[in-house]
Amino acid sequence: MIREPTAREQIASADKVVRRMNPSSVSARILLVEDDRKLARLLVDLLLAHGHSAVAVHDGHTGIERARDERWSLVILDVMLPGLDGFDVLRRLRRVSQVPVLMLTARGADEDRVAGLDGGADDYVAKTASSRELVARIGALLRRAALAPAAAGPHDQRAVLGKQALAAANGMLDQRRSLEVPEDFCASGDVLRFKAAVRDPVTHSNISLC
Repeated sequence: MIREPTAREQIASADKVVRRMNPSSVSARILLVEDDRKLARLLVDLLLAHGHSAVAVHDGHTGIERARDERWSLVILDVMLPGLDGFDVLRRLRRVSQVPVLMLTARGADEDRVAGLDGGADDYVAKTASSRELVARIGALLRRAALAPAAAGPHDQRAVLGKQALAAANGMLDQRRSLEVPEDFCASGDVLRFKAAVRDPVTHSNISLC
């Protein structure tokens, strides 16, 4: 005899369908790096109210350590932080991870926005933005990340090294510099072994693909 699903089971099943159809509704693990503790509490409450889990830290050094060493769905990053400012945190993070980063800051001048986006931020939002706009932008980043291959993690430095190696092959890096990429290095699905001699120009003979 086939048992009819309970009301709770039906709701849970429907919830799974909704989450598959709308990735932004899936609970995300979000790191907030914000030195204003009162604002940080408000933002954490906002994220919790929308079904996400959120952790707040209040200085740049702790921010980069947590962002680098743990797996996150999204990092929300202030610019004016004690110890290490948000631009430095972003630069260091991008060396090892492609986790989505939303910069949320009072510094809304064009040059600051450009610096943040050029530095690797996925979005740059002024603190004057409404909570509705912030939630919408977070949802957009999470949807985009859900459609992209998983790339956030402590070993993403390999992808950055791959870009450097390929750039060197195209003459975009200083050819007099010695560059070494580990033999177990993987970029774009290919195993890439790269070694440039100090005084030799970088040529295709310096690179082997297998």
